[in-house]
Amino acid sequence: MPRPLPLRANLEWLKKQSKDRLDALRADNPQAKLSDAQLEVAREFGFASWRKLKAHVEQVRDQLDAIVPADVRRRAQAEKVEPDDPDLGRLLEAVDKGEVNAVTELLNQRPALARAHGPDGRTPLHVAAQCNDPNLAAVLVAYGADINARFGKWAHSPLSWAATCHAAECAAALLRLGADADLFCAAGIGSLEHVRACFDADGGLIRGSSRTGSSRYAADGTLLPCPPPTAREQVSDALYLACRNGHAEVVEFLLAKNPDLEFRAYLGG
Repeated sequence: MPRPLPLRANLEWLKKQSKDRLDALRADNPQAKLSDAQLEVAREFGFASWRKLKAHVEQVRDQLDAIVPADVRRRAQAEKVEPDDPDLGRLLEAVDKGEVNAVTELLNQRPALARAHGPDGRTPLHVAAQCNDPNLAAVLVAYGADINARFGKWAHSPLSWAATCHAAECAAALLRLGADADLFCAAGIGSLEHVRACFDADGGLIRGSSRTGSSRYAADGTLLPCPPPTAREQVSDALYLACRNGHAEVVEFLLAKNPDLEFRAYLGG
């Protein structure tokens, strides 16, 4: 299954991916060339050649620059938006109500709002995910929203928040836009392919495969680590969300990974 290509992927990022891949290839084959690594990277993203991948990225870049010019995005990245900024409050409200025109008007004036965190820690993209609005999610990412931003002190990305909120259409859109589908997210959206990819050939959970998870609290009310610290707990947390969202194939797969069936996830679920 091809990896989703981030909407704002650029050639420098892809070149770095290729150089990293070349180092890995040369560990097994000292004669490997950069072109070999570039071809592997292209195929990983679903393209038949590096040339086609490069052409696609340049085309998307030109389309995005027509919406938000590169110099405007650079200025936006340097602007700091406070959680109580009135414009941010208006943007969060407009996203919540699905008011596309109001959202685009605010972002045209201040693109930096797309990346900002509100008083409760949510970004506008988290709000779009909660409201299951794939169109506004795409608009926000086009304006520079961080597709893997975290929800305040919690570990929820927009994708894991969409999975938690049963927002299937927005979750699918976030995946196409390049969101990071870790174990918890993959289980929550029912993607067995992504879930399988989190385990190695021996059936063990690959280190770092779980980066989001349920918000859990200790008896004294303190927030527990998220994701949970052990592989078994991470599998158990993913199983909880797959069960909650009714993804039977994922549940069946994870039941074979030695989960703790007494594991307590969000609110003891």
